[in-house]
Amino acid sequence: MIDPATDPAVDRVLLFAGHMIDKPNRAQPRFPAAHEATARRAIRAAIAQAQACWPAGTSALGIAGGANGGDLLFHEGCAELGITTALYLALPVAGYLSASVQVDPAIDSQPGWIERFHTIHRRCESTGACHLLSDGSLPPDDAIWERNNQWMLQSALAYGADKLTLLVLWDGQGGDAPGGTQHMVDVAAAAGAAVVHLNSRVLFGLDPPPA
Repeated sequence: MIDPATDPAVDRVLLFAGHMIDKPNRAQPRFPAAHEATARRAIRAAIAQAQACWPAGTSALGIAGGANGGDLLFHEGCAELGITTALYLALPVAGYLSASVQVDPAIDSQPGWIERFHTIHRRCESTGACHLLSDGSLPPDDAIWERNNQWMLQSALAYGADKLTLLVLWDGQGGDAPGGTQHMVDVAAAAGAAVVHLNSRVLFGLDPPPA
């Protein structure tokens, strides 16, 4: 298992939070499926920009959940740039897939998000970097996502607040339920972490939310 007690040599930590792909007919778009490539480029560029500021030989770790959209794009971008990632799941795989990975097949990307999740899950399991918040013995509720945010943040902060950067793909608005991206931004900023905000409304050219 990757953690500060067994892997104290980590010099920098990138923690990610961000929007999932919009469900069909979402009233106020945040991450339309058509903008996946734009998001991928922006997330990868932000990772590369952070990496370029680190001294040669820096050991880095990426931390994120495994939801469709931003989370999986972050894991994929880190892999392309040679950064090891840890996968944090609020629920066992079957429940997590249902809650956070499956997308309407009509708008799913190719290969699908489920296949991409399993690729990342296998890779993280092979390095001892797959972490589970709940064993599923208790029924999930909205609070589990807030607890998951706190868990990921505290895991990242355990390496040292001075080593942590939170990268978010976010429209700057409140979420649909507790435990969204705004909650992660709020708790990370309160803990003193640096925050890099990729504004999805600007990136995707979305209309501002109604007043």
